[in-house]
Amino acid sequence: SQAAQVAGVNKAIERVEAPAGSEDATLMMARVQQHQGQASYMVFGTQLAAGHHNEKFDFDEQVVPQR
Repeated sequence: SQAAQVAGVNKAIERVEAPAGSEDATLMMARVQQHQGQASYMVFGTQLAAGHHNEKFDFDEQVVPQR
């Protein structure tokens, strides 16, 4: 996979059969694919100050690979 070739990527999963993440994201991806488009969903691991949907939620943008 292309992701596995990126420096700093420790693990790349090609395909997940069950929906993952937000229902909104998987619904949007399905709609794009129905129109012959390509879609992907990425998860970057990092320490969090608080959980999702919390005013203190923040993540380290440095975990996102740069070109």
